[in-house]
Amino acid sequence: NIFFEKVPEELISKCGFVLKLKKEEQLKIFGLPEELLSYASNREFSVPLIFKGNKVEKNKLFRLAYNMGLTMQEGGRIINLSDKVSKSFAMKKVKRIFEKTEKQKLKIIGVGDNYNDLDMLKNSDIACLVFNEKFKLDTLNINNCLVSKKSAPEGWEEVVKMALEKIQ
Repeated sequence: NIFFEKVPEELISKCGFVLKLKKEEQLKIFGLPEELLSYASNREFSVPLIFKGNKVEKNKLFRLAYNMGLTMQEGGRIINLSDKVSKSFAMKKVKRIFEKTEKQKLKIIGVGDNYNDLDMLKNSDIACLVFNEKFKLDTLNINNCLVSKKSAPEGWEEVVKMALEKIQ
């Protein structure tokens, strides 16, 4: 609601809200088979959208969202509109609470496959990159990152196994 109240109509009109599109269009955008579409569209805390404006307009939209206490995280196919709580922030908070209450160190395995995962990966004890043609390790600044040979979903299992072997 905040977004629609405070963002000018000329920018909102350039936002394609993915979940309002026809199923066929959603399948194409998410790049999923029909039986998996419900996983991508079952969103409680973010709104996926595609921005159809230019770079200047997109930067303006991102700044407006930030100033409203929202964030727009750009992934490979979509932009996710949500609050400012990020994966990295949540991960650090869980680690702090666990280490305070359990009095033991926690090793964080961060697993991601896109640009919206960068902060989380950089702040993990063990960063794991799931293969994605558009998101390559050589363009990132992450030390000792484990990389799967397979893409999602098989790549997720592959890198978690690699990380667990590294811990042991």
